[in-house]
Amino acid sequence: MGGDHDLRSYYLSGIVFYRVSSYYLKPKVASMHGITNMIRRMKEEVLYVCPPLALGYLTYLWADEKHVQLGRKDPNDYIHDT
Repeated sequence: MGGDHDLRSYYLSGIVFYRVSSYYLKPKVASMHGITNMIRRMKEEVLYVCPPLALGYLTYLWADEKHVQLGRKDPNDYIHDT
């Protein structure tokens, strides 16, 4: 476990250079995997999230229209007012 087998080193006139293994740092690959994983998870959850949200929004629209309709005054109630 551990040791220098993970790091590649070489000598150049008495100076030691160390490189990080190509398996350690791959930020672009990791970020692309993260984005594709996020898209996959969103596609899996859309059928669980969108129908309740759509139902709630349609209920809100219906209730708002009903509230406006019930808030109107009936003109026939004020025919004999001067």
